[in-house]
Amino acid sequence: MNHQVRVLEIAPEAKAADRPRALDGFAVSADTLEEARRATAARREAEGLVVRSLSFLAAGGLVAVVHPSTAPTKGGR
Repeated sequence: MNHQVRVLEIAPEAKAADRPRALDGFAVSADTLEEARRATAARREAEGLVVRSLSFLAAGGLVAVVHPSTAPTKGGR
């Protein structure tokens, strides 16, 4: 089953009133909601994003709120 994923990015230092920025969404193929959650988190983390929250929508699909990783990149700085 395909699950549509909507992705929102928010800065790590964002305040509660700050609005997230919509990023490109995508679809994941998974037999269960748990597999869809794991696939979504793995894909975003592979892209250097930290998954801050992941929610299932009542109408179907998921929303992932992410922020850029603050970890140092390979090679030093």
